[in-house]
Amino acid sequence: MCQYFNVSEKAFGLAFTLRGTGYFAGTFASAGILEIKSFPLSKQFIVCLAVAITGLANGMLTISRTYAVAMFLFFLQGLGFGFIDTFANCVMPELWGKRVQPWMQALHSW
Repeated sequence: MCQYFNVSEKAFGLAFTLRGTGYFAGTFASAGILEIKSFPLSKQFIVCLAVAITGLANGMLTISRTYAVAMFLFFLQGLGFGFIDTFANCVMPELWGKRVQPWMQALHSW
């Protein structure tokens, strides 16, 4: 990818930093949303929305032509992953009850 965007490997390392920063921001933002008792959207809907946004960012990353857009998409990807991880940890026990063990293991294996 470095050659595709005509940047050095060192400059492209920013992608990993931005993805991690997005994950950090997504985790804290989703924890804040979970604290809002009257939040109008369900946890299941937010997980689905985060999966869709992350998938869209992944798809757009394959067709992006500029370095700045790719860096934004890496951040968006991390943000979505942070939301997915936090909300899925709350949704899965609600959905599966005592049978959650294999599903929770699958969630954390990625």
